[in-house]
Amino acid sequence: MLEILIKNGIYPDYEKKEMVEANIGIQDGKIAYIGQETPEAARVIEAEGKVVSPGFIDIHMHEEDFVHEGKQFIIANMMLEMGVTTAVGGNCGVQKQPLSIFKSVLNELGGSPVNYLILAGYNHFRIGHRQIRASVAGTDGRAAGNHEA
Repeated sequence: MLEILIKNGIYPDYEKKEMVEANIGIQDGKIAYIGQETPEAARVIEAEGKVVSPGFIDIHMHEEDFVHEGKQFIIANMMLEMGVTTAVGGNCGVQKQPLSIFKSVLNELGGSPVNYLILAGYNHFRIGHRQIRASVAGTDGRAAGNHEA
């Protein structure tokens, strides 16, 4: 028996180069069945007329602010509701707290609703694009001039 069966969903079949309607079975967190039959499952999700997709990756996001907003997943839960399952933080050099605090809270809460990737050099050793732009063109929100770009 499968853990989850997603019934009547539509997914892109890249070999056929078309959208295909099928039932998709999940077991141990992995796709275990794709086809027209209806295998037995502990949980069934009806997806008629909906596209079934793996999680999306947000390659530039701002992680939780545990220091000011408390030990809760505000951003991660919003992202998960939008289909994002993996998020990359630290791109622009603006972080909410030191990495040690971020990791400590993640461990204390038993993990995160999304997979977080924080870029190396987080906080102290990397200058993000916002800091570079501000040092060249300021922070007044105007477009950078030719001599600044």
